[in-house]
Amino acid sequence: MAIKATTLKFLTDLEAHNDREWFAANKDRYLAAVEDVKALSRSFYNAWTKVEAVPPQDPDKALFRIYREVRFSKNKNPYKAWLSLEIKRAPGCMGMYLHVQPGNKSMIATGLWEPSPAQLAAARQEIDYQAPVLRKILSGKKLSTAWGPMAGDQLKTAPKGYEKDDPNVDLLRYKQFMLLRYFKDKELSSPTLVKDFIASFQAARPFMDFFDAPLKELAAQGKGEA
Repeated sequence: MAIKATTLKFLTDLEAHNDREWFAANKDRYLAAVEDVKALSRSFYNAWTKVEAVPPQDPDKALFRIYREVRFSKNKNPYKAWLSLEIKRAPGCMGMYLHVQPGNKSMIATGLWEPSPAQLAAARQEIDYQAPVLRKILSGKKLSTAWGPMAGDQLKTAPKGYEKDDPNVDLLRYKQFMLLRYFKDKELSSPTLVKDFIASFQAARPFMDFFDAPLKELAAQGKGEA
C-alpha cells in the first residue's frame, strides 16, 4: 500500500488554490484523494491488529475533516493542505497518527500533543516517579533510530510543584510529549510504506505504554481522554 502521486498533486494544488470555488470544481479529485488515504488507513489498521489487540474501529472513519475552523484563526484558508487520520490503541490512550502532506511534510506521530491539565499533571507525575524508565526508553536503539529524540514544547523553567534543581527537570519541563517521524514525498510511493509505519510504532510501544498507564487511570476516573 502506497500513496498515489495524484493525491499529493491534489494537496499541492489545494495549498495553492485554497478557496471554496476551486475546491468545488475539484471535488472529484478530493474524493479520490480521500479514498486513497482511507485505503492506507485500512491497510495500516489491518496490519496493526496482527501485532497488537486493539479495540474494533472503522479505519475509514479514522480520517480527520479537511475543513478548517477559521472563526478564531488569523489563517482564513477554509481547507487544510493535508489529509490525516488517527488509529486508537485503546480508550484513553495515545493514538497513532498518520499525516499525508506534500513537500516532505508527511509524518507519523504518537504522544501527547494537547494534553488537558489533568493529563499533563499525570504525565509529569509518572516522570517524577519513573524518570529512569523513561530515559532508558528514549535512549533505546530501536526507538531512537526510528524516531529520534522526544519532541514537544517546553517551559523555560520547572513546572509548578517541582524544583528548578530537580534532577529530572529536563523532562518535567515538557508541555508536550511526542515522537515524530517525517517521510519524504518519494518514500510515500514505497510498497513497504505500511510495513515501515508498523515497525516504527512497534519501536514506540514502550514510550506509548509509559504514558498510557496514567492516561488509562484518568480515563477510568472520567477525567478525560488522550
